Amino acid sequence: MMKKTNKLLFIIIITTFLSCVHSSKTEKYQTHRNIVINVQDKVKEIEIKDVLIGSIAPLYLLGEYLIIGDPKSNDKLIHIFNKHNFSYMTSIGTRGQGPDEITNIGHIAIDENHHRFYVSDHVFLVSATINRITGLL
Repeated sequence: MMKKTNKLLFIIIITTFLSCVHSSKTEKYQTHRNIVINVQDKVKEIEIKDVLIGSIAPLYLLGEYLIIGDPKSNDKLIHIFNKHNFSYMTSIGTRGQGPDEITNIGHIAIDENHHRFYVSDHVFLVSATINRITGLL
């Protein structure tokens, strides 16, 4: 009985080791690794004289506007620029704990269909539209 058990155990171990070997008939590799594109001449510096923006400021696009959420700002937390020429338009979202103020800015969600964006505030959900903010459209 012991010999049969040892043989069975040996067969199971060998089968396990042999089944772990996997040889693929197709090899995965990159064929176009040497294509390098220099984008240095396409990068533009944006000069902003009217507003200071912190180093960690996510960017969002909505229609013709570039929206920058700046969690490090002391006053206004959301800055709006023209996305084509980067001209400053306005800043909104006053920091504070009162009505219509943002305590701690979170994510900005873009709604292209209704031309508005939503700002999460770890306490409230603040909604604003481009029309109401800039009065341009």
